[in-house]
Amino acid sequence: MEKKVLTDEVRNELMGLAPFSTEVVDHFTPDKIDRKKVPEQFIPVFDYKVFSKKEKESAMRIAKNLKDINEGELRECVRKQIVGWKNLWDIGTREEIIFEAGEDGHCKKEIFAHVPNTLCGDILFHIYKASGILRSEFLGLGY
Repeated sequence: MEKKVLTDEVRNELMGLAPFSTEVVDHFTPDKIDRKKVPEQFIPVFDYKVFSKKEKESAMRIAKNLKDINEGELRECVRKQIVGWKNLWDIGTREEIIFEAGEDGHCKKEIFAHVPNTLCGDILFHIYKASGILRSEFLGLGY
């Protein structure tokens, strides 16, 4: 029998349509960066975990009420899924922002505060999709 190989291309097509283990750490890179102009060492890569069953409840409430959710709650939802990053630069100081975990095991709030809201939104939508809640929740459908 021929061994089946799940390629990155097929995996990306199945994202949100197939199960995704909550124990797996995956990576997110913003797709809006022109890789022809920005060297690899400056392209941020965020390590994240998808929402657990318990976390999905809060995430779905945020998804359903996105326009009414305050910035802090949205950022906290993202912060709790991030388990690491590399190549995140402060373009003002031109210094790399190093990931540090706080006592709760998630990124320290004062360090995560450097992540722009636009990037938080991109990360959140990616995690929604990987967690399998993006399509149905944003269309107003239940399970």
